[in-house]
Amino acid sequence: MLLLPDCGMCILIWIVQVVVYPSFRFADEHTFSAWHATYARRMALIAGPLMLLQAGAHVSEVWSEPNVANGLAALLIAAAWAATAFLSVPCHRALQQRGKDQLQIARLISTNWIRTACWTGVFILTLARSW
Repeated sequence: MLLLPDCGMCILIWIVQVVVYPSFRFADEHTFSAWHATYARRMALIAGPLMLLQAGAHVSEVWSEPNVANGLAALLIAAAWAATAFLSVPCHRALQQRGKDQLQIARLISTNWIRTACWTGVFILTLARSW
């Protein structure tokens, strides 16, 4: 049950980190806000349910089988959610309000490494336990 959402989040975050966010640098300045709003809505439709599925599956796992690996995975997911709420969402809000801003894009890319590391760690833990 855990492998699918963990693999999905890992793949999604790596695509965002190495393809999507860096592409913000090259988006047209005049249409950036409209493009970003569309991107954010569509990404929320993909990432939101996947994040909820993953979190729910891990809460269930911690509840039914409390151990160090399950606890660590849950902590990494909580850290990823915190980084989303306190780092990524404010960057996206600023980009939406101000338009294309290279410093804000750089901040988004650099702070997103936290989420990338967390969701990669969760996937590795789950993969290791499934062998």
